[in-house]
Amino acid sequence: MKRAFSLFLALAMLFSLAACSQQEPETSPTGSQSQAASYTGTARGYGGDISVTIEVTDGVITACTIDAPDETPDIGGAQIDHFQTAIVENQGQVDTVSGATGTSNGVIAALQDAMRQAGLLDTAEYKMTPGTYTGQSHGFSCIDFVTVDVTVDESSIVSLSLQDNFVDDQDSYENRYLCTGAFEELEPEILELQSIGVDAVTGATGSSNGIKNAIRSALEQAFAASGYSEDEIDTAINAMFMTPSSKTDEVVELSCDVVVVGAGAAGTVASLAALDSGASVLNIEKTFRWGGQSMMTGGPKAYSPDTTEEQAQAILDTYEATIANHRHGEEDSQWNDPDYVSAHADEYTPVNAEAYKAVVPASGLGLQKIMEYGMAFTKSMMGLMLEGGMEGMTEGGPMVLPTTPEEPDLLTADSVYTFGTDGEGTSVSYYQAEKYFDTVYDNYIANGGQALLSTTVTNLTYDDNGNITGVDAQGDDGTTYHVTAKAVVLATGGYGGNDELMDEWAGGGDDWLYYGWQGNDGDGIVMAMDAGAAPYNLDAYPMSHQRMGEQFITAFEVQTTDDGTQWSPNDLTVILACNPDGVFVENDGTSFRPEDYDAYNPMGGFSGAMGTYSIGSSYYVVYSADQLQAYAESGLTSNAMGFQNVGLGIPTGMALGDWVDQAMEQAVSQGFAWKVSSLSEGDALLGFEDGTLAAAYGTSTSDANADGSEYYYIMKCCGLAISSCGGVEVNENMQAVREDGTAIENLFVAGNDGFGNIMATGAEYPIGGDAGMWVFGSGYIAGEQAAALAAG
Repeated sequence: MKRAFSLFLALAMLFSLAACSQQEPETSPTGSQSQAASYTGTARGYGGDISVTIEVTDGVITACTIDAPDETPDIGGAQIDHFQTAIVENQGQVDTVSGATGTSNGVIAALQDAMRQAGLLDTAEYKMTPGTYTGQSHGFSCIDFVTVDVTVDESSIVSLSLQDNFVDDQDSYENRYLCTGAFEELEPEILELQSIGVDAVTGATGSSNGIKNAIRSALEQAFAASGYSEDEIDTAINAMFMTPSSKTDEVVELSCDVVVVGAGAAGTVASLAALDSGASVLNIEKTFRWGGQSMMTGGPKAYSPDTTEEQAQAILDTYEATIANHRHGEEDSQWNDPDYVSAHADEYTPVNAEAYKAVVPASGLGLQKIMEYGMAFTKSMMGLMLEGGMEGMTEGGPMVLPTTPEEPDLLTADSVYTFGTDGEGTSVSYYQAEKYFDTVYDNYIANGGQALLSTTVTNLTYDDNGNITGVDAQGDDGTTYHVTAKAVVLATGGYGGNDELMDEWAGGGDDWLYYGWQGNDGDGIVMAMDAGAAPYNLDAYPMSHQRMGEQFITAFEVQTTDDGTQWSPNDLTVILACNPDGVFVENDGTSFRPEDYDAYNPMGGFSGAMGTYSIGSSYYVVYSADQLQAYAESGLTSNAMGFQNVGLGIPTGMALGDWVDQAMEQAVSQGFAWKVSSLSEGDALLGFEDGTLAAAYGTSTSDANADGSEYYYIMKCCGLAISSCGGVEVNENMQAVREDGTAIENLFVAGNDGFGNIMATGAEYPIGGDAGMWVFGSGYIAGEQAAALAAG
């Protein structure tokens, strides 16, 4: 499983201190070198602390061990063996690795710490030239930059200021909500500790590292202004990664009727419903802000609270028919055959009918509840999207939302009773969700609710008889919380943000690239299963709205055409992953064509990913030198970007020069593309039988992308997942259910932690707002029922 948004900063060789500079550092004695001793240095990496231990004999590094448990396994974590070997072979003279800059900087800083202890590096005091310097770096976005103004004196960071250059109407740009929130958390700690080695903000790792790298860039300028060499600058700045964050050892005991774990839409609705039912409620959220995945979604659906049981059954029937239409490929389609299902009943898990029908009318109540506390909604654009009323949809290009008025008509809480009671329901859209989630929680707290942010629930607690008694939690500041509660609601957003769980559980393979809320790492599902809850469609395909190259690239600046149109070369590996000119093969070598899947997906064809799950999480696309030359001279024939906004798009018919070759070479350098001189060489590289790719070329519809070219690029591609869709089983009261069908009385599950209950074996998620319906409805039921149980 690959995590999103690697940074690619080319830094110079480190550690070799220059013999002279315009300003000489004040140097202290190095001390005597060690005899057969070990030294350990620690610094901050991309995901957490990195420790480097070196064995030194007579001033020579003879062995190196690196402990980096929190680094992304297939990006920074994959480079650990390389670093361990290079440090010994090159005696500490190592480069950063392109695509794993955060990990590289942490390893190098920790290594420098260990080398100083061993007397292998001089200790020096480097001074900056006072002033204000501006640094930039990619953060969450692969398109634009985080920009920070850093004011320094000779020896310290005096102040930090995040520039307000956010582009709010482009999802592909840096997210104001994530970035400003992360900056507010990081700024005081960086200034207090005089270190950029502080922890990333939970839920905003990409933005946090963008902020820290932007500050690093500004500090490099401040040291350069004093005349230091690049090696000296790197040594001075890497020392600023080594200060650990200050932590408290305080222990706090709390008690309430209902504790809700997670403050996304489901957890929020559950908290409000429980509070209004008379319970004392504590909401605990692991990230720094309220809202969760709701900040990244649109078009949730709800039904009138007056929906009858008969109408709910009809809605379920319609939904199950839709599910059946979202089974593609020979293996998945078998589950539409009743005889096959009957013969393989022990392998088949249907939609949880009772839970689904209970949620239908409750979805309106949940939506009403959150609006009563201040959330704002408008009528949704989902209908326009499904009718093809969005620019670019019918042409397969990037979809453009229609312009919305600055002051749209907002729905009222009572309007839910006018919502549909048929299979369509009523779709709504959040309006300024970041702002109004704050309003909701202000009102929740004013009404007696309690809330903790930046606090991770680590486990459920039990009495001697195995009954759940509450939760334990750990604050990012080190505070330990022991919470006693009569009922627990788990609403932690599913497991999409956990690489290991996606690899283990998600259907379609282990190469999904996650693009959702970073705090959704499966904690709730794991805790529920530890308590005895049964999994329910845990291996469902994740929700995916885009196909693309296996990693994002961020190496290139945004370009502007003569007519002012902006485009990004970084988007090329997204577009080429879906472009009909390519030659496509599955992981087993089976060839396919993107247009074969267009009919399955009205939301962007093959590039929109929906309808393509049977291919799996990854596949390969091949382009010839002749095809790239055609793009260089005449431009792309398609700029399909799918449903998920990941870039700016690239105008068709615009001569691209050598940009495509540059983008593919960048993909090669990042390890998800290969340049080969023949298709047979490509077969050998991919482990295919000789002739497999040549046979796939026989299905190509592009004259330019033909066999017999000078060279070929092969790119590994994947699906971009915004959410997991599997979970644990619940009943109509949203109580977790054991394998034997009995309920875990005081454990409730809401939102994506129970998403599997509206999925079915072999089916893809059918876009249309049902995920939002489940979130609102399950949250409302869980909160109300938890409060009723607590009341006795």
